[in-house]
Amino acid sequence: MKKIEDLLSKELFKVDPISCMEHAKVLSTYTRPSEELPWSSEDKQDQLVFKVAFISVCHQFNWDFLQSKIAEDLFKNRENILERLQEITAADISDLLKDYPKQQRVRAKERAKLLRDIGIQVKNIFGDKFDFYQEISKTKFSDGSFHRTFDSFIAYSEDPLRKKTNILSHELVKESIIRFEDEEFVKPAIDYHIMRVYLRTGRVVPTDPAIFQQLGKTPNPRGTLVRILRESVAEAEELTAFYAGINVADLNYIEWQVARSICTNVDPRCTATEIGVPDDVKKLCSQGCPYNPFCTAFNYDKRFIELEEPKFISRMY
Repeated sequence: MKKIEDLLSKELFKVDPISCMEHAKVLSTYTRPSEELPWSSEDKQDQLVFKVAFISVCHQFNWDFLQSKIAEDLFKNRENILERLQEITAADISDLLKDYPKQQRVRAKERAKLLRDIGIQVKNIFGDKFDFYQEISKTKFSDGSFHRTFDSFIAYSEDPLRKKTNILSHELVKESIIRFEDEEFVKPAIDYHIMRVYLRTGRVVPTDPAIFQQLGKTPNPRGTLVRILRESVAEAEELTAFYAGINVADLNYIEWQVARSICTNVDPRCTATEIGVPDDVKKLCSQGCPYNPFCTAFNYDKRFIELEEPKFISRMY
């Protein structure tokens, strides 16, 4: 068996542009919905602080559950939202998330520290939530100023590929919390769900059979391999979005929903039509997974169905 050191000395993955083009065909009809969310009526500056705080702690947790709980807590304290973040404790987080079924994932001390850092840094750097909103509104994706601004926060600076910063940009764009002049330049946010769906569909292909062993059967590969895989998936996602003619923020959202509800780690539901996805994504899934006509794992090579995202646990993703 080849050693991981041998694999890391060569190109590990290739992006298949033809596969990206084919998968894009089913996405070109997607239209971003006009959605009223529980916080849509809140002031924009409070929505921004909420999103920055929530995404800082969104790792290794159910998105919907955590978002609703953070919203519930922060909007109760909307007049003093930054002060609430500065003072939040591990006990507060434990109580807030006490009903979550996977209590080992709560990691209250860690999440409380990250949330406090958001409140402290916004206050120290920007002064208040109003100036924070104004300064973020002036940043751009195309020149990197948006990403550099968030390097001031612990949660957003740890990942060299800026997954959380990219997720934040998607949320701000999709929910129209801030109107950016260059939203077409948002970058992919590559998490474990997205990695899995790109590997299985064959848009990102391992170049060596040994990589199948590294990424099969609950993989736990080197961090270097994970980084290279994420970079390859980001390249493939940008290509898919280009061919589909949709924003990366929308594509990332669609594929994340497909990955976590259809292309699941265990027993993927390739042909299921009754699936728990939002209505806008469900329109693409009337005959099962929208990628079935082109998917490598479904049609051609069953080895690809065994490919799983790396179990590389960190607070980056």
